[in-house]
Amino acid sequence: EAKWLNQCEIYYWGNLDTHGFAILDRLRRHFPHTISFLMDEETLLNYPYFWSKESKPKIENLTLLTEDELQLYLTISPIWEKCAIRAGVYPIFSGKISDRKDD
Repeated sequence: EAKWLNQCEIYYWGNLDTHGFAILDRLRRHFPHTISFLMDEETLLNYPYFWSKESKPKIENLTLLTEDELQLYLTISPIWEKCAIRAGVYPIFSGKISDRKDD
């Protein structure tokens, strides 16, 4: 029904937890060209104060993640109860909006 999305660039920013990676894997079943962002080790390690407990981790065989995504998933999936980051709760930009100067 959404075959037109095959003609588009698709970016996915999900929760940085087991469910977020599972959703990304399922999305790639239909749209293998999907690109994730802010779902990497650097993001995880840069925002430990936004980690939260994932009450029911989703552990499954995810075959459509990139090598880096899969490595992160496999490395930290045993400790997800300590480090899950919800999409949208951590800052994307280093500066504050109030610091911007319009010309």
